Amino acid sequence: MNMRLLKIIIIALGIAIFTTPSFAHEGHDHGDENTKVENISASLDDFPTLHPLVVHFPIVLLLLAVVSQLAGFFIWKNELGIITIILLAGGLIGAYVSGAYVHPHTEGLNERMQAMLTEHERYASWTNWFSLFALIAKVISHFILKRKWWSEAIVMVLIFISAYSVSMAGHHGSQMVHIEGIGAKGKYLEQHN
Repeated sequence: MNMRLLKIIIIALGIAIFTTPSFAHEGHDHGDENTKVENISASLDDFPTLHPLVVHFPIVLLLLAVVSQLAGFFIWKNELGIITIILLAGGLIGAYVSGAYVHPHTEGLNERMQAMLTEHERYASWTNWFSLFALIAKVISHFILKRKWWSEAIVMVLIFISAYSVSMAGHHGSQMVHIEGIGAKGKYLEQHN
């Protein structure tokens, strides 16, 4: 690997990590930092659904899989291939758990909200399928075809579709929560006590 490229990557990551907090609040005052409030952390039982807590893992892992697959074309091909497999497997597992085990059931949605939920679920389903296809293709490409360029290109396309799908599912999910209020404080969610 080119050491100059590695140094540039490390410097860029350092700048991104260490300067972001200083710009995050744009100089806004958030009150007295010495004020102590007890019990600000909610327990898992306080959440109406665990879906938002779980669903962020596949979003991050599948987006990172795009980066590692793309970087694997140029540097650390074998090592990044293994990392891509791990990211895809984690993303697939997280996406499946998000939809199958912690996906909330809704009630009382209007037609617009129901259409958003349908789109959200369609993209989530595509995420599951394309993550699975990408994982299978990556394993075959890496271990059987020994990372032939054309097989790695097919994997890249599948990973990109998976990342696009999870991004769109996340977009519709955030729109439902932050614009329509679905799920916020348990609103529009079936209650099972």
